Amino acid sequence: MNIIDKNVLLKNIYNKARKYYVVEKEMLPELTEIERKRRILNLTQAELSKLTGLSRSLIAKVETARTMPSYEKVKIIFDTLDTFEKKAGISLHAITLGQICSRQIEYAEANETIGEVWRRMEGKAFSQLPIRRDGQIVGSVTERAINIALMDRNPSEKANLTLSTIMEEPFPVLPAETPMATVIGLLQHYQAVLVQEHGEVMGIATNTDVGRIFNLIK
Repeated sequence: MNIIDKNVLLKNIYNKARKYYVVEKEMLPELTEIERKRRILNLTQAELSKLTGLSRSLIAKVETARTMPSYEKVKIIFDTLDTFEKKAGISLHAITLGQICSRQIEYAEANETIGEVWRRMEGKAFSQLPIRRDGQIVGSVTERAINIALMDRNPSEKANLTLSTIMEEPFPVLPAETPMATVIGLLQHYQAVLVQEHGEVMGIATNTDVGRIFNLIK
């Protein structure tokens, strides 16, 4: 069996397992939620292993879809995460985007050059910026987009092109009252979300800002 066939087989097993946990037994979240919740709770795999009594290697394999654990073991993991969440006083549905976002937004302008923006991003340790044109948000720029652009053209030539040549889609705009449970899911696909309040964009949140949840723990 080659590597591709093996990966396909493992994915099929994983999907069947997920259906079993949701349909045949008491409904449980999807297995992909294990890693997401563990990271939100700032737990390492080793710490989760100690709390559940399950091996770290099993947890690692579950998170990477390399094994089909029993329903009982999956339930232990989710029950442990839920208990830890309650003890920590964290509720991702109670905490809102407006509570953790950055209120100061650094913008790039569509007519700025790639080189200018890259130097600004490097100096201020930003990995992404929303892009404006004539005061309106029209797109976004990320370190990844700049790196990809450098691969297909001479760097010195690319540095003098405007951002509009590599601009990506705008970041999603969400109301300030959006629960963090929703925001975290979106941040798995976007590098940032913009925050709207009273009809105006007034903040931005990235995966780094999610850590501010712990400042709200009482």
